[in-house]
Amino acid sequence: MTDFKTAAPRTHVTKEIAISLDPREQSLLYCEMGFILSNAMSAYINAQLHSGRLDPHIFAKISDTWDQKGRPKVIGFRYDLETQIDLVSLHIGTFRFYGPDQTNTVLVKALLYDMKMNAHIMRVQTYCQPDSVIAKHILDSQRLFQLLDTPEQMQISLAEVSQFFKVAIEREDAKRNEKETEKTFVAPAPANTVSAKATTVSNKRMGQVMASSPEENYPGARRVKNQASLPESQRQYSGPVLEPKTYDQPESQRHNQNEQRRPPGY
Repeated sequence: MTDFKTAAPRTHVTKEIAISLDPREQSLLYCEMGFILSNAMSAYINAQLHSGRLDPHIFAKISDTWDQKGRPKVIGFRYDLETQIDLVSLHIGTFRFYGPDQTNTVLVKALLYDMKMNAHIMRVQTYCQPDSVIAKHILDSQRLFQLLDTPEQMQISLAEVSQFFKVAIEREDAKRNEKETEKTFVAPAPANTVSAKATTVSNKRMGQVMASSPEENYPGARRVKNQASLPESQRQYSGPVLEPKTYDQPESQRHNQNEQRRPPGY
């Protein structure tokens, strides 16, 4: 019996792509980086020509292909970046390379292939490249400069492009952190109205007590005397009326009661 099991449903996770450079900044970055790379490649090929390593037949083939596409004449080796990389790739066994990968033909071919792909992407300008793509282009360019032993001045120019990109990333990271801080901040809850009212009444009463004279600030200071003998219309308080015999007894009667309560022999 064949058991058919349904595969788990595929879940599509949307991942936010960071783009720190606006179109104007990307235009400036790629314009400068393309100019630096073209200068470096032209200078390198020219140096290999003077060293006698340039194959004239390969160069003629590149030049004829360029002309057949109806492209304008160039001075020296001022082709576009993709054509310059093709010319160097066809001379891997002839041109001299530098750096730790100079003797590894596989790594040299891989780097030149990556740079050709980068040049193709840079040629089609969209001005909305993610940070990861721009970072790869800069890193590959630095590796290429090391492979070609590019002059120091050109390496400094590429380092300035890298610094420009780094500053833009730090700026956008600061903005994102500020927004996240604002989202996670919780405002204190408003005070309870009843509690606030009770506190106000308590403070008011405390103020009245503090404003009274010191002689009255003890229990019983404001006790109203027994007014049982007065008419009801003249009494100054409401409530039960104590009888005179239980509250205002004569002094002699209270003395006799105390004597009666004492135990014998006291």
